[in-house]
Amino acid sequence: MTGEKFFDYIRLAIEKLLKSKGKRIILVHHDDADGLASASILSASLQSEGFEVERICLEKLFPEVLERIHQETNSVIIYADIGSGQVERISSLNKRRNLTIILDHHDTKHVKDDSVLNVNPELFGFEGETDASGSVVSYLFAKALNKENEKLAYIALIGAQELPSKTSGRLTRIPFEDASKSGQIKQNKIVKLNISFSSAFRNLQILGPVGYYKNGPDIGVNACLEGFSDDVKKLIESLEEERKTKTKRVLGMLYRKGLNHTEHVQWFDVGNMFDGLGTKVIGTFCSYLSYQRIVDPKKYILGMMNVRKEIPGFGRLEKDYVKVSSRLPKLLRDEVERGKAKPLSYLLPASCEDVGGFGDGHKYAASGIFPSDKKGEFIQAFERRINE
Repeated sequence: MTGEKFFDYIRLAIEKLLKSKGKRIILVHHDDADGLASASILSASLQSEGFEVERICLEKLFPEVLERIHQETNSVIIYADIGSGQVERISSLNKRRNLTIILDHHDTKHVKDDSVLNVNPELFGFEGETDASGSVVSYLFAKALNKENEKLAYIALIGAQELPSKTSGRLTRIPFEDASKSGQIKQNKIVKLNISFSSAFRNLQILGPVGYYKNGPDIGVNACLEGFSDDVKKLIESLEEERKTKTKRVLGMLYRKGLNHTEHVQWFDVGNMFDGLGTKVIGTFCSYLSYQRIVDPKKYILGMMNVRKEIPGFGRLEKDYVKVSSRLPKLLRDEVERGKAKPLSYLLPASCEDVGGFGDGHKYAASGIFPSDKKGEFIQAFERRINE
């Protein structure tokens, strides 16, 4: 498939959206900066067309949450910066009840289901890790929906900061040129918000993941459109201080007690020590830990924390879950790069599935969810996957 076919597919998704009977849209989006930027673009553009938009911000696509979402009827379900990795499950659960549109850039598969449109550049010859973020895909959709949505181009560039290519990706160049021509940006600064791309991105990374249980995602979505007020800045400072305080406690605990070790794995479980913060903090902590002298440079790092049952704006989870994040020390990262060690993109999702969970990620960083009573079995499964 070619680039032109990608834009044809976007137009097909819009055509089906406009022909759909319902005016209610359930917008499911990720909690990180890219997910919040995506949700901001789509909320504004869809509401301008007269749609009623109900947002659900998720850290992970829990199967039980997907089941409840797709029991809906007479609604359009849109996923933003999330969903592509679970497209087969989504198709199975949807049972053609609702038009479902996935606007994402993560690794995915093609499904033959004309009620589920997987609008992902990975399926059309682009690289999701470099050519487009979720917010860029959302912007291209919004721009095709109504050319007036070019005024939202600057928001796409905030989410694109998560890409190593920043604003130079093949598809990211489109919102970059739109924003440049209309004067929305000047020298990497967003004129309307009076803030740099990197600062806006950092703010959203705190509001969404760290402030997940404190209305941070909704505040972040609104800030993309209205700016980061003094009250929002104070909230960001408070959240960052809370994260730092809890991080110091966890690090102190690990230096006192040490990590647990198996042949190829070093792991730790913080339980509820990060309670009150979004679960993405365990991944951030694992990244920080990978550079500390406490770790064995030849072993995979696994960190676990308990997941709150509450999903803001949606309801409660029925089961108890653990979030696991994994990172690689530099020496092991080099081994993976040379093909002498297995990547996390395979090990972690497969190990989660072995114990009734799910996961996703990249070669050097991955995360997943599994039932809380399966911690020991998960470590064994991870070791087994390494040795198989």
